[in-house]
Amino acid sequence: MHDWQALISCGGQIDEGALRHFVESHFDEPGGELDACQPSDFDPECGKFETINCPSYRQWAKELHRKWPTLCRKVSMHFQFVHI
Repeated sequence: MHDWQALISCGGQIDEGALRHFVESHFDEPGGELDACQPSDFDPECGKFETINCPSYRQWAKELHRKWPTLCRKVSMHFQFVHI
């Protein structure tokens, strides 16, 4: 908070370079708090889709289901022990 107060105490105008330095010094890159992961219970060939009667819907459901591994994220080890 001290650094932020010092930054905004300049009469209301914040220099772009000073703001950029503040952000780079106090924040991580976007998305850095999450890591990709593989769901432990993911089955790429889940048999439940065979109960879908329409072949095109069945194929669509299978393709959608196969996207799960690309969506799975877990909290990065760097952030797991940070208490706010």
